[in-house]
Amino acid sequence: MSTSTSSTRRTSSRLQRKGVKSQQQPAESDSDTTGSTVAPKPPRKKQKASKPNVDATKDNASATVSAAETAKQKAAWAKVRGRRGQLKLVVEMPFDILLEIFQYLQPADLLCLTKANGTFYLKSEYERHMKALSRKADTSRYGYVAEEKKKLSPRYDRLYEFRTWESQQSRLKRDDIETRRGNRSDAIKEKLKELGYDDVLPSLISWGGSLCVPHAKGVKPLTEREWERIKPEVTGVLDKRRMENRVNQRRSLLQERTSLLMMVYKYYISHNRSVAIIPPSHSEVAKTEPFRTLIYDTPSDKKLTEADFLAHIDELPQIFKSWLERTTNFLLGLIPQEPETSKSAGKAKKTTAKAKGKGKGKEKETAPVDAAILDLATTLFGCNSCKAILPYHQALCHGCFSRKSTPKNPTLDESADPNGVWNGTGLAKYHQVASDCASEIITILGKNPETVTGEELDEARQRLECVRCLGRTPAGRPKRLIMDWRNAVVHEVLRHTSEEAQAEQKHSGSTKEWEIVEGKRLTATYKREVTLEAPGKESWRSVFCVECGLWELDDKNGEIKRANQWGWTERAIPPGESTCASNHDMSMGTYQAGHPSFRLIPYTVIL
Repeated sequence: MSTSTSSTRRTSSRLQRKGVKSQQQPAESDSDTTGSTVAPKPPRKKQKASKPNVDATKDNASATVSAAETAKQKAAWAKVRGRRGQLKLVVEMPFDILLEIFQYLQPADLLCLTKANGTFYLKSEYERHMKALSRKADTSRYGYVAEEKKKLSPRYDRLYEFRTWESQQSRLKRDDIETRRGNRSDAIKEKLKELGYDDVLPSLISWGGSLCVPHAKGVKPLTEREWERIKPEVTGVLDKRRMENRVNQRRSLLQERTSLLMMVYKYYISHNRSVAIIPPSHSEVAKTEPFRTLIYDTPSDKKLTEADFLAHIDELPQIFKSWLERTTNFLLGLIPQEPETSKSAGKAKKTTAKAKGKGKGKEKETAPVDAAILDLATTLFGCNSCKAILPYHQALCHGCFSRKSTPKNPTLDESADPNGVWNGTGLAKYHQVASDCASEIITILGKNPETVTGEELDEARQRLECVRCLGRTPAGRPKRLIMDWRNAVVHEVLRHTSEEAQAEQKHSGSTKEWEIVEGKRLTATYKREVTLEAPGKESWRSVFCVECGLWELDDKNGEIKRANQWGWTERAIPPGESTCASNHDMSMGTYQAGHPSFRLIPYTVIL
């Protein structure tokens, strides 16, 4: 008997914990029926489970009623949930949710809600006014409306006061927030001053007076516990700013001293145009002794003048000479010493070293490269940054090669240094593809690529037509792409050296690549180049008057300034002119400013 009862209880409690509806066991006798308790119904989902006791039946009944009410509310809310933009269902929301929503709405929003459903209109007021108007005659209705409006006038009379009060409350709240934020910011400033950051704080204060550090824009009062928590982050920002300030101060000092050297540099070059044909940049000179000691090692509290740099002006010729030798040897070292197979041109080319008479057999020692090889038309260098094709003279003064190198983890002096050395970033390279293309084009022109120079090819003024780029006009006439040898090299490198271009040429079966332009077509090409304001190589040889570009030393104050401050300065002299724009007779000579790029005028023409 007891065994059956205990088994029933265990089973009922187990099923009750699992939430499974238990089945009533059949009674064996009257004693068992009176001794056993009726197992309560399992609770519904999300319903608090009630402990089984003597009043289990009453609890189950109340739970059933509450569950029914909850289900009814959920059913009403389920109609609205997930159906956005339907204001007509707002009336079916629970009342407590409506009150929660209404407190965040503006009056205009409430008005829109009233228009969504007639439930929110004041029906009683509406019916009252309608009954009153229906009882009155047509003439007296206007008086009724005016009387009712008069009752509302006291509210409108005080509307401005209410709005003023509302704006005052908003302003007071805003002022209170700003005051508390200022107190917190001042507390952080005091903490930072105690830690010795007085020199950094001025640079972290904005134009509005607020402190630009983390956790400074809060409104809660700063406590010691909170300060200990935020101190590492705040001090880290100030340490970084302190380092930036030191770098900026050091950079400003070096730039100021370098500008003094630049004036001396310009003064020397303007009076020695024939010597300083390709000078190094003033940044390169600044990192060469004795100017490096003046700029970098002089104490910061000592102010330098142009006279300090003029005292070492006699050192500039040797600095220019040593720099030219160093860069020339570097460029010579980039030229390959063994034959290479040009993958872009698809043909094996002889190197310049072999062209100078090197035998086919292997040698233990490599013969030194003659510096005259740098003037050959096939000696071309390249830039890894802008992908430019550079002859020797332009490689010496290419802008990308003068960029300042940035180490991975720079020190303070490295970060503040504004000056750079030639090829400090390692962008210079030997352009093997362009060299191979130039050798092929020069051979087509009937010249020897092992001996001809770029100047000789420019003097010959030969023109080439790219047969592969032959097009047709809408009328069916041929469109021929004609260019000089320099543009032909660039065109070959950019358009016909890729694997896709070579595969397309192989598929077409064409073997002829270039054709020399002669006869009437050459004359027409020259005329077209003149029409394009490109009358040959004379146009890119910009010649300037030496006297116009002079810099002189003022004996009164010891400053260097331009000799021709109010006249034309460094304006190119047109070909055939005997005077410059400032009416100088050019007795002091002329000079060429810089060296032209490899791709220069005359431009490519289409016939």
